[in-house]
Amino acid sequence: MTSRREFLARGTLSLAAGATLSVGLDPALASGPADWQAVRGLFDVPGDYTLLQNATATIPFAAALEASAQAFRLSHDPRLPYGDLLAQVEAVRSSVARSIGANPESVAIMRNTTEAMRTVQFGLDLAPGDEVLAISVDYDLLVWRQSLERQGVRLRVFDLPVPAPGTEEIIALYEAQMTSATRYMLISEVVSSSGQALPVAAICAAARSRGILTLVDGAQGYALSGAGVAAMGCDFYAASLHKWLGGARGMGFLYIRPELIERVWPLLGNYRDTADEGAIGRANIRKFEQIGTIPIALWAAQQAVFPFLEAIPPARRRARLQQLRDRLMDGLVDVPAVRFLHGRGEATMGIGSVAIAGADHRKVVNALREQRIIVKALNEGNVSCIRVSPSIYTRESEVDRLIETLPRVLRALQ
Repeated sequence: MTSRREFLARGTLSLAAGATLSVGLDPALASGPADWQAVRGLFDVPGDYTLLQNATATIPFAAALEASAQAFRLSHDPRLPYGDLLAQVEAVRSSVARSIGANPESVAIMRNTTEAMRTVQFGLDLAPGDEVLAISVDYDLLVWRQSLERQGVRLRVFDLPVPAPGTEEIIALYEAQMTSATRYMLISEVVSSSGQALPVAAICAAARSRGILTLVDGAQGYALSGAGVAAMGCDFYAASLHKWLGGARGMGFLYIRPELIERVWPLLGNYRDTADEGAIGRANIRKFEQIGTIPIALWAAQQAVFPFLEAIPPARRRARLQQLRDRLMDGLVDVPAVRFLHGRGEATMGIGSVAIAGADHRKVVNALREQRIIVKALNEGNVSCIRVSPSIYTRESEVDRLIETLPRVLRALQ
């Protein structure tokens, strides 16, 4: 019979060891095409499509995907103590916390960003007339409809100009929208439609000075911005591991400022304020995870992805995406109908948002897919565009292929 030690030796924590070094990548030198070609070798990238829709879900690191598969098999073997997998989930919690500069006891493991955000959105006690503030391109604003109907909460939505103004103008715009009724604000760390990075720390500081709670949607910023929750000064932060980190799909997390944990009701979980050994009380972050059977194997396996975050840190990932985005902008500069909804530099995270005058963006996207180029059409708030989102495994030649193909598609659709 296989021993517990042998199970752990076969387990998820050791799967990614040395994977980065095995391709000869020196993180300090990861800037030229040869270095990024080595990075590409860490992913199972299909060669028959040009994948430029990574802001929705990137391909996971191959080692992370293999770790998930192996952990799934292990989790169904009744000889493996369940507590061993729980211990590995705790290791993942610590890794997530370290990546955002937080205490592990303030990080709840979730299934995705949406679950994390809704845990806060539905878990706060709001009263009739309380106001929630958001911009029109923030994620999933319709979720507030239930709060409007149940609690009489008001949703105050305003537009962020496109292209976005400078940092001081953005801060002033947010401050001008805050009222004495505002209790809660949703802030995108990076606007998903344009890649615009918002001055989150300054907005959170302005909100806190007025007694307003802040939830930061980190879906497009986590593993790219490199900002920690302390620097942001937010009350809540939600993100997933399958966007820019390169983890397998199925795990997100929620950070809650420690003194607020007790105030947030679990969306699906529960707590027991008793003296029983192992009881999870109202102030315990794990109360949000008590949802019955959890995807424990998948969560435990995500430890395999964090060595890659250390080997290819956020600043280097971000610089690579900005490089590819700028290549796209340079390549389409002479196409009359094309307008980019952003500038260059550190104010954007590397997403390219293209508005095409007189075109139906969905038809353009469908025509590009016929050419095996995958991008996404967006129509959110005051933004209508085609989102082009490369990844760190994207080749320059793949961006060039879009540059060459888009004008032909536009002519064909006229």
